[in-house]
Amino acid sequence: MLYVGIDVAKNKHDVAVIDSEGTIFVRHLEITNNSEGFQCLKQTLHNLMRATGDTV
Repeated sequence: MLYVGIDVAKNKHDVAVIDSEGTIFVRHLEITNNSEGFQCLKQTLHNLMRATGDTV
């Protein structure tokens, strides 16, 4: 399983992704607080799930 941590702020969000064994897949991804930023997050998570076979 993949675990996603999000530090939420007004204009941007910082994202990290690890698995259940502690392997870091995304150390730091900064996304903007708008539809483009959330689309980037969605695509990133989709790609990780496809590559690892894990769920979020």
